[in-house]
Amino acid sequence: MNKALDAFAERLRDLIFEKHKSVKEFCEIAKIPDSTVNHWLKKKRQPTIYYLDKICEYFGVSADYLIGREN
Repeated sequence: MNKALDAFAERLRDLIFEKHKSVKEFCEIAKIPDSTVNHWLKKKRQPTIYYLDKICEYFGVSADYLIGREN
């Protein structure tokens, strides 16, 4: 499996729950379809640059952090 995709799924899940949100709440706030986020969390798809940017902005983290290149 792709290490970046594994890291992304784990870190996205952690960030959502650190904000005390459910996946559904995160999807509504970020305006990302819940089916899309669920595919990411199940490691079936990877985010586009557009969504990666939205996630970074929402959580205040870098793309490198999300894909496991930095801690």
